[in-house]
Amino acid sequence: MNRTYVLTNLDALHQFAASLAAELSLGTLLTLSGPLGVGKTTLVQALAKALGVTSKVISPTFTIMKIYPLPQGRLLHVDAYRLEGAPSFGLEDEMGEDTITMIEWPEKLNQLPPAINTIHLTLSFIDETTRLVTRT
Repeated sequence: MNRTYVLTNLDALHQFAASLAAELSLGTLLTLSGPLGVGKTTLVQALAKALGVTSKVISPTFTIMKIYPLPQGRLLHVDAYRLEGAPSFGLEDEMGEDTITMIEWPEKLNQLPPAINTIHLTLSFIDETTRLVTRT
């Protein structure tokens, strides 16, 4: 069943991130789809903060993936934008029961690696400051 959320500003995005972070457990794969500039990385940053990441989270567009320590495991942040049709590039080796994985642009991968739990988010523009998030 799809659920939708309207995020009208950054405060709403941070509230959404805090609520979603409370649901994320180690072994979860979270995918984030949507057009350029819609806020995928901003949402990852808010989620990372809500999960307890203390370092600055930046988009791994050129490095492809970045790992951040969590209080009880780690966060793997992947940006697949530059990987059109690429094989898994070792992604499965980095994922695991001690990791929450967040993949931006999952549609660029041939297939998603298996995970204990998978949540798909699609972000879209409503207007300049408002976003629609669809969770499947």
